[in-house]
Amino acid sequence: MVFNKLDTINNSLTKIPNDIDCLRQLRCLELSRNKLKELPDAIGQITFLEVLDISNNQITILGKSLSKLQNIRILDASLNRLTECLINFENMNRLEKICLEYNYLDHINPNIVNCSKLIEVKLCCNYLNPDNFVWNSNVNVDMSDQNPENYCHRCDDFFEDSKAEHIK
Repeated sequence: MVFNKLDTINNSLTKIPNDIDCLRQLRCLELSRNKLKELPDAIGQITFLEVLDISNNQITILGKSLSKLQNIRILDASLNRLTECLINFENMNRLEKICLEYNYLDHINPNIVNCSKLIEVKLCCNYLNPDNFVWNSNVNVDMSDQNPENYCHRCDDFFEDSKAEHIK
């Protein structure tokens, strides 16, 4: 049996099994609104993966293994606790949309600007310096609100509101 999509949204998952890479034909992996703190490196072995939604979890690091996702078109890791993004975007030639907003990132690999298919980038509410990136004019980029003094309080409020919304 071949799975194209695996949807585990809002299931209170705390861990993804290391053998998830046995789903090599998977195109869409939706893991949002869980309680994940990390991702197994095996996700990088799901070679046909086009959509990865890991938003609204408690993930702190996006590991280098995600750099292997050469077919990825949409990556959403917003609303996590990301302090590190170790992804090398060099081979992500199909990446169209990346959402990393509402995290604690102060650095991402600047080669993200070389993703030729990229049309939307959401990086607001982090600690990134917009001057470190020179975007192609056809890319819609949101890097607003990069002021850490405003960010921490507002972002924590956002996380709490988001949690309360899911409890209702």
